[in-house]
Amino acid sequence: MRDTTPQIEQYLHRRYCALSGVERLVMGARMFETARALALAFFPPGLSQQEIRRRLCERFYGALAGRVYRARVGHGVRLCIFVAERAGEASVRMTA
Repeated sequence: MRDTTPQIEQYLHRRYCALSGVERLVMGARMFETARALALAFFPPGLSQQEIRRRLCERFYGALAGRVYRARVGHGVRLCIFVAERAGEASVRMTA
């Protein structure tokens, strides 16, 4: 579904291309922080930090997060997940 006219899409494309790399990075980071804050607002109170991390990961990465958490959580390992999308295929690198 497209709700944006081609003229507006072209205008936005030109505006985004005119931004520096740092400006685009800051824009993306702010959007991520907004999405994170919205997700956190719907979690029930009193969750542990580990459960908050698990739920955030699940919210953002779906089934992929479930596979990673089943593989590593419970072994006392601190988990960091990096997801990179390439050609429609996600890859995950886990670090302790």
